[in-house]
Amino acid sequence: MIAPLDQLQGRLGHWFEDITLLERALTHRSYAHAMGLGDNERLEFLGDAVLQMAVTLHLLGRYPDRAEGELSKLRARLVSRAALADLARKLELSELLRLDAGALQQGGRENDRLLANTVEALLGAVHEDAGFSQSQAVVLTLIADRVEAATQQVDAERHSPVSVLQERIQGERGVTPRYVDLGETGDAHALTFTVAVEVDGERLGHGAGATKKAARREAARAALRSLE
Repeated sequence: MIAPLDQLQGRLGHWFEDITLLERALTHRSYAHAMGLGDNERLEFLGDAVLQMAVTLHLLGRYPDRAEGELSKLRARLVSRAALADLARKLELSELLRLDAGALQQGGRENDRLLANTVEALLGAVHEDAGFSQSQAVVLTLIADRVEAATQQVDAERHSPVSVLQERIQGERGVTPRYVDLGETGDAHALTFTVAVEVDGERLGHGAGATKKAARREAARAALRSLE
């Protein structure tokens, strides 16, 4: 039978020269304090920087013509807590985390923040074990099937009325539109929400929809029509 840490190294695509780095990356401070061990927080701090740099370099190379704002949005999606927690589950980290009884009782193995932090600690451990080139390679392997999906999401947002209005108002006036909830009508199972959009106290439009998000979208569309 393959040992759990060996299986994890296989999923990471990195075999540690110093296995204690991998063990520390999986050690939450609660367990470390109880057992008198080192925790993973310094590795997490390092791994966050490694992740940001690796993703930034990849996006700059992949999209040489995209603006900084779009690249920032892409990176934010790829390194978000939710994205990292999802990676942690794909790496099957949950059962490998070293937590004390209190953290276990509080559902630590399924806590998105804790899982995301552990992914960062793992990347920090890889960097400590083998340097940036190898930690970068691990990052690129982990995000390989996510970049295109993130790109499609950012592109869809770019063309949404809310994003178009925000970019226009920020460019022309240097402020961000404000959405104001005007209330809801209808039965509990079929509510209609109404939202207005304002800029510097001026109401540019309002919209209604089955969700607040849909109502904001309609309000932004109305505001864009009013600006034409």
